[in-house]
Amino acid sequence: MMAICLLSFIFTLNSPSYLSSALRNTLGVVINPVNAAFSATGRWIGDRVEFLLDMNAHYDRVKELEAENRYLRLENTRLKEAQSQNEKYTELLELADEYSDYPTVGAKIISKDPTAWHEAYKINKGQKDGIKANMVALAPGGLLGIVRECNYYDSIVISLIDDRSSIAAKCSRTGDTGFVKGNYELMTDGLCRMEIIDIDAQILPGDEIVTSPLSAYYPPGLIIGRVKEIFLDSNSLTKHAIIEPSVSLAHLENLLIITKEISE
Repeated sequence: MMAICLLSFIFTLNSPSYLSSALRNTLGVVINPVNAAFSATGRWIGDRVEFLLDMNAHYDRVKELEAENRYLRLENTRLKEAQSQNEKYTELLELADEYSDYPTVGAKIISKDPTAWHEAYKINKGQKDGIKANMVALAPGGLLGIVRECNYYDSIVISLIDDRSSIAAKCSRTGDTGFVKGNYELMTDGLCRMEIIDIDAQILPGDEIVTSPLSAYYPPGLIIGRVKEIFLDSNSLTKHAIIEPSVSLAHLENLLIITKEISE
């Protein structure tokens, strides 16, 4: 291209004017399209370079936004967890207020029974915190169970579905009494059984069952759960009922221990 332009310049200087004009016209026909092509190519390359620079800037911005989005998701998760913990602590405070006649201490569950039945829990409070065996455990919803074993730093609480559990109970609507006991077969479904119910008892499905004043370890009036089904026993002299606990045994993290022994 440079050679063509140089030749054009030389011929223009040394040729007659009519030849120079003709030559300029001829060369213009050849050179102008080439110039236009080079100009278009230059513009295309410039546009591509600008596009790549813009893409690089957009890529950096996308990375910044992705990092910001990850941070916001983590922060949102943290805030949800904090809100969930606050709600659980609020439930415990409300529970403590509900049973303000009894001194209580909060405890955190540090491990659960390895089965899926939720019949036993280890808590982070023990003898050093004034905890003793046979103290009552509460959770949001009502009665959880009782302290079965107590060590210096921790304790084992068994829930009311544990087959070692037995609680004197009554129907809050009718006053009919019986004993709520853990049952190995029902335990797998998170249920327990109320036994030795009088044949004439008017207990019905949906009735609320609470602790009875006859209990040796449990204060009266603690909510145990509700009647799911009721059956006539094979001796035709008593009934038994299937009880669904009011406490959500599968989702516990914190609980309250009544630090006054009811039998005292």
